[in-house]
Amino acid sequence: MKKREIEKELFKRIVPLEKYGLSRDLSWEKEEAIRIIKLLMNENVGILGGDVYNIQNDQFKPLYDNWSCERKEKESKEDFFLRSKKIALSYIENYSITVPGQVIFCLVFTEHFFEPIPDSEISTTAQILDENWLMCPDCVDAWESTSEDKIVICPKCDRAYYNPRYQPVEK
Repeated sequence: MKKREIEKELFKRIVPLEKYGLSRDLSWEKEEAIRIIKLLMNENVGILGGDVYNIQNDQFKPLYDNWSCERKEKESKEDFFLRSKKIALSYIENYSITVPGQVIFCLVFTEHFFEPIPDSEISTTAQILDENWLMCPDCVDAWESTSEDKIVICPKCDRAYYNPRYQPVEK
C-alpha cells in the first residue's frame, strides 16, 4: 500500500485532538485503532507505543495507561515493525474500558503521516540531550526520540526542527 493510501485510511475515522493542544497526535477509538493496526500489519512501519485518553463532557484526560516497544539489539527493522504492531494490537484488544465517555488510543508510529514540511519553513536544529532524548530550542521541552528522520516535531510547541541525528543517504 502506498504512503498516500495509508494516510487516507488513517485519517478516515481519526479522533481530532487539536482543541486539546495535540494537533499532531493520531488517535482512534478502540475498534478503529485495531482496524488501523491490522491494516498496517504488512506495511513497512512500526508502532513505538501509545497512550490511552478519555474524553467526557468535552474534558480531555489522560488515563495514565500506555505501552511502548523498542527495537532489540540485532533485531531487523522488519522484525521490529511486525513485533511492535503485534504488541500494540494485543494491548488494545485486551484493554478493558471501565470509564464512561470516549476512550481513545493515541499511537506513535515510526513513520510520519503528514504533509512534508518544506525546508524553507525550518531554520533551527533540535538539540540532542542523550541517545534517546531531544530538546526543543524554543520552548525547551524535551521528548524521547530515536527518530532518524530529517525533521522532528516538538510535541509541546508543535514546531518543526531539523533532526540532529539525520544522516542523508549518499547516492
